[in-house]
Amino acid sequence: MELMSEGLELNEENEGNNEINNTEFSAFLESINEDYQRDGSQIRIALDKFAKRYVSAKSKSIPRLCSFLYDLNRDLDPTAYVKSGSIISVQV
Repeated sequence: MELMSEGLELNEENEGNNEINNTEFSAFLESINEDYQRDGSQIRIALDKFAKRYVSAKSKSIPRLCSFLYDLNRDLDPTAYVKSGSIISVQV
């Protein structure tokens, strides 16, 4: 996410105006647009699903949207759902 964080930093020239330099973020969005148009139905379905969830979270509140965006990786960690302390009894 370094690419996005660099793009969202305040531009030194515009620091007094609190304007954000969107150059890197715009390049990121353009990359997504190209992938959407070029890479077939699987990526389009995934991005369409993401867009619906984004709009839904945003319609509830901005903090909810931020929570949604920060929690995107939760399903990628296979250890996130492992419960400790489970005991399996085995009779020998």
